[in-house]
Amino acid sequence: MKQWRTRELLERPGTRIAAVAKRRLGWSDRPASEHMALDPHDFDSILARHAARVAGQSPQPGEPTANDDVAALIDALRESRRELDDVRDLCEDLRASAELWATLYAANVERANAAEEERDRLAGVSRAK
Repeated sequence: MKQWRTRELLERPGTRIAAVAKRRLGWSDRPASEHMALDPHDFDSILARHAARVAGQSPQPGEPTANDDVAALIDALRESRRELDDVRDLCEDLRASAELWATLYAANVERANAAEEERDRLAGVSRAK
């Protein structure tokens, strides 16, 4: 019987969670920076520009406008929501898998206990003869 490794299972065709799990586990071909809709440095820059606007400072030439910053934040929020949905799907799949394995394990324990009782019963019958 072949011993499957987690990565091999996730890479099998038809595995429903493969794409989500690969991305969440960092097994994607894309660099990690491409997974993020908004780089933390960009977020800090948006906060700094917002603080400057609130303080009444005039924007620097070529600096993104408030509308550009809001659009970037909305895009980041949408991407975060998609990722959250992916994580929820992955969580549901993992929970279902865990329940299946727990059921299989419980059935295996019951079968082993029954086999042990049968063995002990047969051993008792053999000794009595």
